[in-house]
This record gives sequence, C-alpha cells and structure tokens, in this order.
Amino acid sequence: PSVQFEANGFNRVISNRSLNADGGALLDESKPRGDIISALEDVVTSAMENDYITSEGVTVTIASKNPEIFSVLDDLIQETLSFTKLRIIAITPEEADEALKLGVLPHRYILAKQAAAADADLSFEEALHLKNSFLELLINGEADWPLPGMENIP
Repeated sequence: PSVQFEANGFNRVISNRSLNADGGALLDESKPRGDIISALEDVVTSAMENDYITSEGVTVTIASKNPEIFSVLDDLIQETLSFTKLRIIAITPEEADEALKLGVLPHRYILAKQAAAADADLSFEEALHLKNSFLELLINGEADWPLPGMENIP
C-alpha cells in the first residue's frame, strides 16, 4: 500500500491521500492524524496487522523544500519504526510531482534515477520497469545491466 501525507511547518499532518487501492484501505482503517511521526506509526502498525509489510519492509519517501527537515525526520522515523526494515528516501517536491505525472510512486522514480545514473547501459525508462530489488542491486554496484537472463528484454 502507498499513502502520502502532507505536513505543515510544525510537522502536523494537514492532509493524506492514498496512491493505490491498498493505501486507501489502510488510511480508512488507521485514520492517521496528529504529528507526522504518529501518523506514520499508525499506518505502519495497521499495515503490519493486515499483513501488508513484507520482508522488504517499509519505504518512507520525504519530499520537502527544506533540506534540513530530512535529517530531523530521518532520525525520528528510524527511532519510531525500528521494529521493521526501513528505507528512507529524500525527494524534492518537483520530483514527487514528476513521478506522479509518469504514473509511478515517488520512491520508485528516485530508485530508477539512481540506477540509471549508476549504470551507463541502463536508461531511466528501462529502470522504471524493473523491480525495486533489481534497482537496488544496480545502485549498490552488486549487479550490472543487463542482469543475467534479461539481455533481450526491451
């Protein structure tokens, strides 16, 4: 499930929306409100109770015009959600908007950009079609493109 929160300068949730059907069900059940950390904790707890959390854990994407907020929220989120595998991705509001225009989730957009930058043989468009786990292998230098068995995939 994917959900999006918008917070004000005091880190209070002022709106939320689902980015897919499972996200909508999760928001309906968890009814997150208050500060952003509490809202994240409510949603992640509800996701765990409903078996949405897999071995891949949780990805939290933070979009802000204020770069200082990333380190503050990163520390708070790491501490609050220490009970699950966690990936935190920083993104600009412009990148988040571009991702949604392309019809992909913001964290996937960033992973695809990073993978294409890490491997000169992989285009951004190709990267958008790969699984997150493949993208992370490419980003971390643990694999090269094309991955074995994928040489003839357009």
